[in-house]
Amino acid sequence: MADCNAAMEHKSARHETFLRLQEGRRSFASSGQKGVGYQGAGLQNLSLTTHRRHGESVMATSMPIKTEAARIAALQRYAILDTEPEQAFDDLVLLASFICNTPMAMISLVDEDRQWFKSKIGISVPETPREIAFCATAIRQPDVFVVPDTLNDERFRNNPLVTSEPKIRFYAGAPLINEEGYALGTICVIDRTPRQLDSSQQAALKALSRQVLAQMEFRRNLILLKEALIDRTKEEHERQQELLKLQQTLLRVLGLRGPKP
Repeated sequence: MADCNAAMEHKSARHETFLRLQEGRRSFASSGQKGVGYQGAGLQNLSLTTHRRHGESVMATSMPIKTEAARIAALQRYAILDTEPEQAFDDLVLLASFICNTPMAMISLVDEDRQWFKSKIGISVPETPREIAFCATAIRQPDVFVVPDTLNDERFRNNPLVTSEPKIRFYAGAPLINEEGYALGTICVIDRTPRQLDSSQQAALKALSRQVLAQMEFRRNLILLKEALIDRTKEEHERQQELLKLQQTLLRVLGLRGPKP
């Protein structure tokens, strides 16, 4: 019952965050002003801002993916969202931070309206809205996605994660692409100063993305195996009960009685 209540509270909190984000959008659209206040998902005092290109207001967000519903369904089949930290994933994030020499690194899984961090170094929030997530753009790329300097990139220079904490200036993310071809998220590294990754670091980050996905597959298969064993144990118990009932019925029919205790 406690687990059920916790799940319902978490779902309610996510729904409230989404409603606040929607209200911020409507306020922005109706006022035509920049700097609409935003609070949610553990981020305080951020501002949703836009920049203009050719007279149009543009947000630094990813375009809708044609197979988005299928991608979300594929992610949910891993049953990994909102789970506890696991050492196997933490080790891969630590390696990414060490190899790329960055103070922040994370495994980000992109859901319908958020990016959730399975593992992270250098940040404390468990998730951020998808609308401001760098990884929402990275999952649309077939290879490592690099932003050398966010202030020189019109897609991100006004992003709340750039203008406010953690003040991102550099981002690099390798998509987690499963066997079906769906990008479920990224393993990414972040810095507060502009920089680049050399070819060996990009290759290592891409290799780590394959290891993250392999660990996700292993984790899912282990869950399926445990469920299969539980079902088999249950079936065997039910079979034993049926055999016992059959034996008792035969004894009654034949007029036989078991040995007295």
